[in-house]
Order: sequence, then structure tokens, then C-alpha cells
Amino acid sequence: LSTPTINVCHRATLSLAPQGNCSSQVITVDVSTTTDTLRVVAVYRQPNDTTEHFESTILPLLARSALTDSPFLLIGDFNAKAPSWNVGPSN
Repeated sequence: LSTPTINVCHRATLSLAPQGNCSSQVITVDVSTTTDTLRVVAVYRQPNDTTEHFESTILPLLARSALTDSPFLLIGDFNAKAPSWNVGPSN
């Protein structure tokens, strides 16, 4: 089997540091090729972030990020809990 050659036309390094007192973070990046674009949204929700804060702040950001005609990939650590896990109150 032969390995296809990949030509890198542009390479960028992104380094983000939280600004201020952040309880959760959302990063949206559009990755484009010559034929397609993929929107990647990465979410981190701190374990002590309240459900109310997540629903009022983070979910609207996710909804705006999903407004795209491109394929959309949502990844992250939501620190979700379920009653069957026996780890405290569910969210």
C-alpha cells in the first residue's frame, strides 16, 4: 500500500489562555481544505459549574457555533453526572 502525499499549505499554532475567572470554556475552530470545511467545537465544563450557568451561558454559545452549513463536530469534557453513577446530584 502506498501512502498519499499531503501538502501543507498553511500551518498555524493556536494557544489560548483563560481570561479572568473562567468556569467553563468553548473554543470553535473551522478547519478548511481546498474542498471542505469542518467546524470543531471543544467544550470544557468545570465540575463545580452550575447547571444554570451552563444552560444560560454555554448552551447559547454552542447553538451559535452549530449555525453552519459545514459538518460540525462537538467534543469535550462536560463533567456530566447521572443518578445511576452514584456521584452526587444529576445534571
